[in-house]
Amino acid sequence: MSTEYAWQEQPPKVRLDHDVVKSRIVAAIIDFVVLVIIAGVVLALTDGFQKNTDGMYEVQYSAGTIGLLFLITYGYYIAFEGLVGATFGKMFMGLQVVGDDGQPCGLGKAAVRNVLRIVDGFFFWIPGLVCMLVTPKHQRIGDMAAGTLVVRT
Repeated sequence: MSTEYAWQEQPPKVRLDHDVVKSRIVAAIIDFVVLVIIAGVVLALTDGFQKNTDGMYEVQYSAGTIGLLFLITYGYYIAFEGLVGATFGKMFMGLQVVGDDGQPCGLGKAAVRNVLRIVDGFFFWIPGLVCMLVTPKHQRIGDMAAGTLVVRT
C-alpha cells in the first residue's frame, strides 16, 4: 500500500550533500522549540505548574504527564514524517523524509526511525551526528534501520 501526498506528484529528487546535515541540525532545533511550546501547553492544561511555598511556580511531573509528553513527542515525529513527509523544522529547512527508494516514508518507516531516536540521542546526539557525517547517504541509526533518507526538496 503506497501513501501518496496531495502536494507531492512525484518523488523528490534525492540530493545528498553535507549541507543536508547542517539543515537537519537546524531542523532539529526548530522541532525542539515546537515541542517545548507544546509541552508548556500540556503542563498548563494538566496542572503541571504548581505554586510552591514561596509563591513561585514549579513544574510538577506526574507519571501520567510524563507519559503524555512522551507520546506527544514521538507522535509528533511519527505523524508528521509518516503522513506529511516532514516535521515543521524539516519543512522550514526544505527537507523531507523519504524511503531509500525515493518514495514517501509512510507511518511504518517513520515509527522505526523515530523509535531509534533514543539510541541516536545518547551522549548529546553524538552517535546520530557521527553516523550522519560518516555514512555515504548521511543517515543516522534510525534512518539506516528504517531504510529512510532525509533529502532536500
